[in-house]
Amino acid sequence: MAEFKKHWRTGRHEDTEFRVEIWSGEGGEVFAKTIQIGEQTPILYSEGELTASDADAVFALAEAVVEEELQQREENADAEEDADDDDA
Repeated sequence: MAEFKKHWRTGRHEDTEFRVEIWSGEGGEVFAKTIQIGEQTPILYSEGELTASDADAVFALAEAVVEEELQQREENADAEEDADDDDA
C-alpha cells in the first residue's frame, strides 16, 4: 500500500483566497483532495479526479477550478439580481 504525504498550498484569485490539500504518493501519484474557496465548505475530490505529474501541476489545475467556480458564482449572482429586477 502506497504511503501518501499531505500538504496545503494557498493561493489567491482576484480578492478571494483559496487552499488546496495536495497528496503526494511514493509512486509519483499527486492529486488534490480538497479545495477550499474563501470560508466556504471545502470541495472534496476522489483520488484520481484532479491528478497531475507533480504538486505544481496539481495546484495549477486547482487554480483553474477556483477560477471557474468563482465565475459560475458571479454569473449565478447576476442571474438572481436580474430575476429580482424582473419581479420588481
